[in-house]
Amino acid sequence: IAGAEIGYAFPVSDTMLIDIGANYVAGETKVKTSNTDTAATADVTFEVGDLVTAYIAPTYVFSDTASIYLKIGYMEASTKTTGDVTNPPDLDGTLIGIGSRSLLGNGMFMRSEAGLIDFDTITVKGKGAASSEAISTKSTVSADPMIAYGSVTIGYKF
Repeated sequence: IAGAEIGYAFPVSDTMLIDIGANYVAGETKVKTSNTDTAATADVTFEVGDLVTAYIAPTYVFSDTASIYLKIGYMEASTKTTGDVTNPPDLDGTLIGIGSRSLLGNGMFMRSEAGLIDFDTITVKGKGAASSEAISTKSTVSADPMIAYGSVTIGYKF
């Protein structure tokens, strides 16, 4: 998955930094349901894409080339549905992570991070279209998505 990130680390002391930044991840994921009930043949597709994160990361510096950090942030992603259901609002949630950063030669750095994203609850409801593909307006599906993640990043320090 391709993405871009921009940030700036403000020195607080010789061993502490406050890193503030944002990132964008292009791409999307799609989940499609197929109903095998012949009396209700409606299919629904749910798509999530364009993840945007804003964060702050207090950082402890061990040496000129190594540090660890705690990341706290806000994440948002666009949503889209197809089928006889309402479109939910965009996903939004909180992110908490922990990571390490190592500076390599010539301004290059490597970062590893693990964390958890807890999105708000989303709900879709049937529209009840007048067709054989109709999903009852009494049908509601809710989810409270939570994502555990790990990442390794190679970047350049300007």
